[in-house]
Amino acid sequence: MANVFNVQIFFVVFRETIEAVIVISVLLAFVKQGIGAKQPQLYKKLIRQIWIGAIAGIVLCLILGCSFIGAFYSLGKDIWGKSENIWEGVFCMIATVLISLMGFD
Repeated sequence: MANVFNVQIFFVVFRETIEAVIVISVLLAFVKQGIGAKQPQLYKKLIRQIWIGAIAGIVLCLILGCSFIGAFYSLGKDIWGKSENIWEGVFCMIATVLISLMGFD
C-alpha cells in the first residue's frame, strides 16, 4: 500500500486553513461591530455575501486542484514542475494586488 500522507503538505494546508478562518472571522466581526443592530437588512446581506464568498473560494480551489491532479495523471508526467517559477510569480502578483487593494481601503 502506498504511503499517501505527507507531513509537509499537511502543515501547509493546515496553516492556510487557519489563515482563511482568521480572515473570515475578522470579516464577520467587522460587519457585526460596524453595522450590527443598526441596519439588520444590510447586516444579513453582508453576512450572506461573506459566506457565499468563502464557499465559492473553496469550490474554486477544489476545481483547480482536481483539474491539476487530473492533468497530472492523464498526461503521466509533471508539466507543472517546469513552469513552477511562472506559477509562483503569477500567484505572488495576484496576492500583491489583493493585499494592496485591501490596504487602500
